[in-house]
Amino acid sequence: MWIGLSLIVGTYGLCVALIHLYYAMSKWQKASPQRVLVVTSNNQQQVEWVLRSLFFSSWLRGRPISAVVIDSCSTDDTLKIIERLAYQYSLEVHHHTSPTPLDEIFRNYPHDVAIVCPSVAA
Repeated sequence: MWIGLSLIVGTYGLCVALIHLYYAMSKWQKASPQRVLVVTSNNQQQVEWVLRSLFFSSWLRGRPISAVVIDSCSTDDTLKIIERLAYQYSLEVHHHTSPTPLDEIFRNYPHDVAIVCPSVAA
């Protein structure tokens, strides 16, 4: 009797889990990704943490994102780190070789959420 009862309860629990998983996956696929603009300059210490935590928090919320990363004249390994992360995440990378004012960058992306990583002196 206990075996039959545990089989019924286990089957019910499995079905509930599968329905929730199917619902979450269909919701994830239907949602269009929100674009996030990340502006960096000489941020090799922070850029990987910022991007990984951004994508992790979007995964936890169940809302996909795509990031546009704009590197403004970095002289350290910031660009290499971003290019390495572009293989793993949905990143669009732009590199400016001359200093570009922030208002000009924001004008090109008027509807995106912006994150500016401040430069930290070593």
